[in-house]
Amino acid sequence: MASPSISLCMIVKDEAENLPCCLKSVTGLVDEIIVVDTGSQDDTVAIARKLGAQVSFFPWTNSFSEARNRSLELATCDWILILDADDEFYSEDIPHLKQLVTVPEAEAYFLQTVNEMGVNDPEISLTNLTMRLFRNRPNYRYTGRVHEGIIASIMNAAGREAIKVASQVRVRHYGYLKREVDKKDKTSRNMALLQQELASRQPDNFLYYNLAVEYLRAGEYDRALEYFDLAEKNIHWEAPYASYLVRRKADCLAQMNKKLEAIQYLQERASLFPDYTDLYYHMAVLHLELRNYWQAVQMLERCLAMGAAPSNYASEAGVSGERAWLAMADAYIKIGEKERAVEVFRRQLMSNPTDLQPLARIVHLLLPLKGTPETIAYLDNFFHMATPAANLALADIFLAEGHPQQALLFLQKAIQQKAEGDCYHATAGEVFLLLGDLTRAKEHLSQISISSDHYPRSTRNLCLLYWLEESMEQAAALLSTWQEGTIKKLFQICHSFLLETVPLPSLSSEEVLSSANAFRDLVNKLLLANKLSLAEKLLPLADGEPELMMAAGKLFYRHGDETLAQYWLEEALAAGSNDSQGALYLGGIYSRHQQWEQARQVYAKALTWQPEHIEIHLAYAQIYRQQTLSILNSISGTEQVYALLNKNRPRISLCMIVKDEAEHLPRCLNSISGAVDEIIIVDTGSSDTTVQVAQQFGAKIYHYQWKHDFSAARNFALDMATGEWLLVLDADEEIPKGEDAKIRSLPLAHSVEAYCFQLINYYGHPELGHDFITDLVCRLFRNRPQYRFKRTLHEQVVDQIIAVAGEGAVKIAPIRIFHYGHLTSTVLKKNKSERNLAIIRHALSEDKDNRFLRYSLGVELLNLGQYANALEQLELSYQPGQNYTSDLVLKMVICLKELQQFEQGLQLIDQAMIEYPNFTDLQFLKGEIFMEQENYGAAAQAFSSCLTMGEAPIYYSSTHGMGGYHAHYRLGKALEATGADEQAAASYRQALAANPKFHLPLYALAGILRRTLPIEKVKQQLESCFTLPDVNAYMLLADIFTSTGEHAVSMDYLKMAAAEAGENQEAISKVAYMEGVCQARLGDYGGTLLALKDDI
Repeated sequence: MASPSISLCMIVKDEAENLPCCLKSVTGLVDEIIVVDTGSQDDTVAIARKLGAQVSFFPWTNSFSEARNRSLELATCDWILILDADDEFYSEDIPHLKQLVTVPEAEAYFLQTVNEMGVNDPEISLTNLTMRLFRNRPNYRYTGRVHEGIIASIMNAAGREAIKVASQVRVRHYGYLKREVDKKDKTSRNMALLQQELASRQPDNFLYYNLAVEYLRAGEYDRALEYFDLAEKNIHWEAPYASYLVRRKADCLAQMNKKLEAIQYLQERASLFPDYTDLYYHMAVLHLELRNYWQAVQMLERCLAMGAAPSNYASEAGVSGERAWLAMADAYIKIGEKERAVEVFRRQLMSNPTDLQPLARIVHLLLPLKGTPETIAYLDNFFHMATPAANLALADIFLAEGHPQQALLFLQKAIQQKAEGDCYHATAGEVFLLLGDLTRAKEHLSQISISSDHYPRSTRNLCLLYWLEESMEQAAALLSTWQEGTIKKLFQICHSFLLETVPLPSLSSEEVLSSANAFRDLVNKLLLANKLSLAEKLLPLADGEPELMMAAGKLFYRHGDETLAQYWLEEALAAGSNDSQGALYLGGIYSRHQQWEQARQVYAKALTWQPEHIEIHLAYAQIYRQQTLSILNSISGTEQVYALLNKNRPRISLCMIVKDEAEHLPRCLNSISGAVDEIIIVDTGSSDTTVQVAQQFGAKIYHYQWKHDFSAARNFALDMATGEWLLVLDADEEIPKGEDAKIRSLPLAHSVEAYCFQLINYYGHPELGHDFITDLVCRLFRNRPQYRFKRTLHEQVVDQIIAVAGEGAVKIAPIRIFHYGHLTSTVLKKNKSERNLAIIRHALSEDKDNRFLRYSLGVELLNLGQYANALEQLELSYQPGQNYTSDLVLKMVICLKELQQFEQGLQLIDQAMIEYPNFTDLQFLKGEIFMEQENYGAAAQAFSSCLTMGEAPIYYSSTHGMGGYHAHYRLGKALEATGADEQAAASYRQALAANPKFHLPLYALAGILRRTLPIEKVKQQLESCFTLPDVNAYMLLADIFTSTGEHAVSMDYLKMAAAEAGENQEAISKVAYMEGVCQARLGDYGGTLLALKDDI
């Protein structure tokens, strides 16, 4: 039976430029091409006929529908495909479309239109479903002068169920590029047709919507908003265009500078379209524009968790991926949180390992932040560069950052992995060129053919090499082979400068802009190659060109030549450059030379270009402090004033409540001693040396009768404090090294009332690795009498602060607190569960309806393993919208899992993920439940989702590793259960790379390796995970091989461990015990008795 035939139907006018691409894209797809021309003056008709089209002429009647319907009348095939001249069919989708027309019950199809947006070239794309394919029936006809539609006629004849969606079949549309819109004057044309339509019939919502869109495009925002409001009146929200109406109306409000109103509108309408990711992305963008960075981050996290919007929505590409990642990182960078931006890019790379752009951004941020060694250590820790391509990419990244020596490290790794090809030769040539090994550089660069994609880069480097060799004739000969263009002209001018001959005509302004990167690259490479004299010869090219002068100034600054940097930066700014980074560099130079006024002027000027640039604001403020300190330091007798100013006032009081904390208190107070001015210690009845220890640190000691109420004791400490700000810590906590200084450097501005820190709660046995749960806690706040703690247990102050000052007055600071109170040894020693239960039950006897107390009781019962009782209390405590609700739901799921109520647990997770879409721990629990159900495929998918999501945002109480090493490990277990050993082993290795102290993957990896490799190979691979010799590593290796039944191998490692133990009695005892166990499993009971003689 013959396949159904397809007619392509088009209407055109003056489309000679676009038509060839469109018609060529359907070669092999359509059986006839019908082109209706409505009055072309160019070569459109001739081109159409040449490409096989049947051309018919139809006078323009101010109606797209009439012209479309004329093309349908001429079609003779079974099916009709609709394209415009500025469309292009995806050739790879041709087989899919041919399959569609064989489906007997289908009458029509929506296809996916990919609208390219931008000025002259595509910058972003917007996808939406469009009716483009339908059966050739006489009653299927278009209506509407503009934005014509055929859906109604098909539905009336065949019903809704006959219309299908084929989002896998795509058409690229270029008609929304600004050059196309302007060329055809689409806005004026469409507006005129819509006004005619409005005058000719009773308007409907869709007509109002189209008018609103055209007024928005024309910049008439008041009129646009008027028609958007009319379009919404009595609208059926299930209409295909309704969701995009919401997006466009929000755009209109934003353009009218009503951004808060736009956010509120999007929030309201999001309930109608809860899976429309674009709405949340655009809320995030608006928050960014309003500088509400944390709110923006929350929205972007939600976008990433939601994923791409379903195909029935008009959706911009990247809003659930690349653009969301970039926007989130940008938000963190703007508030000075560059380390968080690094983590964002790491998560982005994990979500799509084939896209190495995030890796480049990570290196770009880390190098100035951490330095070269720490940057490389970070890369080694988080990324496993297992291929030559990956290592070559890293080499190129370090080259781009001006670090050829580090690029060589990764090049050598690529060579060890048998790198080859043009990419390898191009990278190697540049590395050796910049390191001065011109012979090896030439060997590599000369191997790249002119047809290679890497030829432009390599031939520029080869030209530079000839200059460095002073082989000027060879350089000239090479330049003569290049294609004419701006880059060739730039190099020819540079060549004449180096020869000190009469330079060629200078570049035009347009040529300067297009060649600025090439000029910057050229000068940078000369400086990296220590050829300052050659670089200086090229600098006249920059004269009078702000961008080139700025590039030169920044390069000299980065290479440590502040004299030349200052000259070129000053020249660039004077010539009109608005480069904020350059202004920062120049201001820094002025400050270091105590040229305070010049520094102030350059920062003030920069803030007119970029008022929100936080680094410039901080640098500007620092000038006044540095200037004052400099003056005071030169005046005798002002030492006390100098010391006062140098302490970064205001004063901070540390407030603590303690009991029997002599063991832990020194660690806590040592960690914070440089950040506080006063230490308030409230002792509730210590019987050890706690008070004496506190006195050694200069603390003010107060004794307080314990009343089984943590808030009462906390508030007593606050009452005793005299500082303007209060810092609250417990004795089993500490501030990590270096972060005490961050507390002093926090902007304690008038608009800020409190800061929340990230609490790292370590739990379990520390010798088994560092497992921890994160919380967000308010620990630094102004000393105001109305800011006091509430709740007898798990006391909080943040709710009181928000009630008084509002949410905006509480900020999140990049400061961590390490908390050791949940370690098993501490919990047992202090008998915390019994103490907490007594406090909670006493409080409940007085306030039985208190839901937070019920929640606290549920948590304690959960910790004791009483899951049924815990679940009962947690259900009684449930209340949406509380700051602990997400944790309450998490703990309810844990109870349901432990009680084997799996389906209820999964249902609760799905419901909760709507409210908490970026709470990775819930997704991880879903994977664990699937593992319990032996649904390993679903488990693997859940754990993979955890890795895409990354660690949960800091405002959740979250277990570290749920979006990292724990998820890698559990993904490995799920894959191994399906028989995918190779993939499982890769997951185990990634878990180890993410956390080398997490040892469980080693046991699982050993099991897989032992099934496929000889024992010596297994030993070799596992030993590579350790730094040997090391007694603990040998004991761990012994235990791993005990788990695989290789007891003789275990004994070998234990002998090595004994040799390394020295006089470490604890290690000697452990080794002896393990030897005894091994001897018993080998059947050597005499050896067992001998090994365990000291323990018997």
